Amino acid sequence: MYVFCSDPKKQTLSKVENVIAILTEYDALKKRLAKLTTVPPECTYANQRALDEMIFRKLLFRLRRESSGGYQAMLAKRGIGYHHSAMSSKQKQFVEMLFRMGYIRVVTATSTLALGINMPCKSVVFLQDSVYLDALNFRQMSGRAGRRGQDLIGNVFFYGIPLPKVQKLMKSNVPELRGQFPLSITLVLRLMLLTAKAEDKADAKAKVYK
Repeated sequence: MYVFCSDPKKQTLSKVENVIAILTEYDALKKRLAKLTTVPPECTYANQRALDEMIFRKLLFRLRRESSGGYQAMLAKRGIGYHHSAMSSKQKQFVEMLFRMGYIRVVTATSTLALGINMPCKSVVFLQDSVYLDALNFRQMSGRAGRRGQDLIGNVFFYGIPLPKVQKLMKSNVPELRGQFPLSITLVLRLMLLTAKAEDKADAKAKVYK
């Protein structure tokens, strides 16, 4: 009967060598991946000088739990963004902030970008016809063309839209907007209560009954 006993020192050295080899291979793959994922300056619309790298990483960190956050981050590094109703509020804010800062230069959007969002740009392009493209949406979206203090004029382009539809959009009047302030007895009583409990009675009455 023969018993073979290996040297424990040699086993320890072999394990250390394996770990060193794995770490070396990992570092080499990491450097190669960084080189492959680096976007060349001639292949991006992003304005690298408009935003600090640390701030950009903080904004990317907010998308870590979003379903399409990785795809959105990849496009953002190339200066491209998208904006539609199916996106979460964090994803929309990410695009809006980078566009206002000047980092993202191209944004594709639906009518969600028409109302209530401050995103002025140099040019607006309408691609293809849609039943949702009416006079109000047209005025709201085309009104973004021309940045105050940066552009003398703004550009509006039409692509794939029939000429009669274009003429109708440009000539039609904007529908009259009417507010729907929810005036009720409960609201009036609350305002009167706030006026009664205010420290400056005269100032409170002036604001309520204005």
